[in-house]
Formats: sequence, C-alpha cells, structure tokens
Amino acid sequence: MGIFDIFKKSKQKKTSVKNLFFKSNKAAYEYSQKFFSPAILENKALVLGIVYLIGPDKKSAYVRCTFEINNKQTEIMVIAFFDDFDHSINVGDFVYVGINDVGQVFKFQDLMSSIEKGDLEAVKNLGKSTIGTIVQKLTLELDLKSGQFVPF
Repeated sequence: MGIFDIFKKSKQKKTSVKNLFFKSNKAAYEYSQKFFSPAILENKALVLGIVYLIGPDKKSAYVRCTFEINNKQTEIMVIAFFDDFDHSINVGDFVYVGINDVGQVFKFQDLMSSIEKGDLEAVKNLGKSTIGTIVQKLTLELDLKSGQFVPF
C-alpha cells in the first residue's frame, strides 16, 4: 500500500437485488397477505390464492383468496376453473386467480366452522360463490425488482 492509496476512493460493490425464496406455498401466501395490499372484490380482479381443494371434475378448484371487503382484509373461498395448463394444479399450490363473476361471499373461517359442526348447508351453497379462473401457477420465488411472484 502506497502513500497515495489513501486518497483513492474505494471501489463500491454494486449490490444486485436478489430474489426472496420461501420454504412453502403457505409461507408465500401468508407473506402476500401480510405485505401486499389486498385486491378489491370485483370482476376482472387478479388475486393471489392457495388451492384448498380440487373439484371432482379435476378442472376446478376451491381457492383461498384474500380481498378487501368493507375496508377489511377478508379471506374467502373462490371457485376457480383451470384447463390447458403445462403444470398440474394440486392442493396447496400457490396461484393467481382472475375473478370472472362476483357471487356470494363465503368467508373461509366461517365455512370451515360450518363444516366442522356438520352443517353441510354451507357446502351446498358454494355453487353461488365468487367464480374465477386460475391464471398462473406460481413458484416460491418473489422477484424483488418487480414485486411479483415468479410463475412456473
């Protein structure tokens, strides 16, 4: 090290933005609930969700999604259809859902309580719920630069 080295500016490392990875689909969904603004429940809304159950036709799913309803973050059940996907849709998958038709709102916790109590009337009424389409299956990687989860 010479005398003049003191006056040289130290080279600053360029920090590259790295992506954030999650351990599970549930963890990614919970992160989105906590740190993303919830979508407003309306036609053509795009929302993150997690597949709760696959329909008997294997072309529909019941998806837990979080919306802003009456200025409050509310988790509801959405019936979402999917077809012609490169990747199969399974229970627990993290997905984007596009809303096609706003129907009756079934809060997820209320629905689970009804099922636990043996009240199957709530399940029978699910056909009247909000309907959507699974637009993309997502990975566990959040692109910090764009703020979007990386699709499969």
